[in-house]
Amino acid sequence: MPSCSGIFQGSIYDCTDPLIIGLKQNLYLANYDDVDSVTYSAVSGEENVITAITMKTGKAFFKVEGVNASLSTNQEQVRTATATGWRHFIDFSIFDVSSQSRLNINAMSRVKLVAITLQPNDTSLGNGPIEVHGWDAGLELITATRNASDAETGGAYRLQLATPENGREN
Repeated sequence: MPSCSGIFQGSIYDCTDPLIIGLKQNLYLANYDDVDSVTYSAVSGEENVITAITMKTGKAFFKVEGVNASLSTNQEQVRTATATGWRHFIDFSIFDVSSQSRLNINAMSRVKLVAITLQPNDTSLGNGPIEVHGWDAGLELITATRNASDAETGGAYRLQLATPENGREN
């Protein structure tokens, strides 16, 4: 834990309300093409903050509920000659191993997705409670594996979604 008596230029650390790492175990997924529009913040300095997502008629996000530490996200900076962006990665497990789950996983492998994850708390440190992944380039299902005798997950499907190799998120 950082010392609250030291100085770190440009950073604020609230010793009474420290930042909690990790994610709430909720993941919301939607087909990328089912999103009608997004609204961005008009506040200066928050131009990449999404304030609303409008879905096409009859379309919705689907909630994937996690157990224990089954959900993690990662970001990787991508630099090109003309721009800098990010690749998003989401690793999660699906514990329902029914035929319906397998059909959904197969369907996910053929479309672009957009995802929403929840942070554990909202603090004044700029770590917002909700993060949208894949809005600019979409997410693809990169891996989907299942080992029926995996004691750690009880035979769950382990999946990874990621920004396409040639894609970039703002």
